[in-house]
Amino acid sequence: MAILRLAGVRREIGTLVILDSINGAIAHGDRIGLVGVNGAGKTTLLRIAAGLESPDAGEVTRKSGLRIGLLTQEANLDASFVSAPTLRAAVRGGATELERMERRLAELEHEGADAVQSNEYAHLREQFDHRGGYTLDMRVEAALSGLSFDRADWERPPTEMSGGQQTRAALARLLVAEIDLLMLDEPTNHLDLTAIEWLESTLANREGALLVTSHDRAFLDGVADRIWELRDRRLTVFRGNYSAFQPSARNATRGCARTRAR
Repeated sequence: MAILRLAGVRREIGTLVILDSINGAIAHGDRIGLVGVNGAGKTTLLRIAAGLESPDAGEVTRKSGLRIGLLTQEANLDASFVSAPTLRAAVRGGATELERMERRLAELEHEGADAVQSNEYAHLREQFDHRGGYTLDMRVEAALSGLSFDRADWERPPTEMSGGQQTRAALARLLVAEIDLLMLDEPTNHLDLTAIEWLESTLANREGALLVTSHDRAFLDGVADRIWELRDRRLTVFRGNYSAFQPSARNATRGCARTRAR
């Protein structure tokens, strides 16, 4: 069952048609690599899917309550991220609902024994545990370490970070958030090889749907089981990873593919 569906989507700017008659569907658990030459409209398609842009024709249907996270190529940080006192707090803030539940649990504990023995407390604690609340700090630290942040940077304000560091931090924030559909626009741009391999492993083991653009074909081989190709304003769907889509890539070594892509 589709959690997001594109039907006859068209996008144009003036007389320039960027996307035309785009049809596609994403189901829970789908892992899709979005490919195409520069200027093919990949970023525009992601923004339309995320609801940040509206199509000029066609429809975008999203499952009710669908939680979408989009990483853009340039840091585009919300107020809560920028105002966070530390990088660690900014990344942890991606788990908005878990932090809300955590605060309510603390309030009930502060109220005393009767509140702790209440049905509200028992239910809230069970949900907090089931959704990984008690491992949130571990996941935050794993994301910061995995994306090559020095531990000394964890306590620095996000506003002191470079643009590339802020984009990495925004990626870490999305990875700890509860998201049904994660969309990433060239997520490896600001990552070293170790961080790319960590991200690849994390995405491969993550629940939920993924739609990702990347020029790193080894990365796409590791995270995608389907390819969407944008060519001449149209979308074509291929089953399998990038090597299945582009057989010539099978002859390239993983290391060489990364070198050329980066």
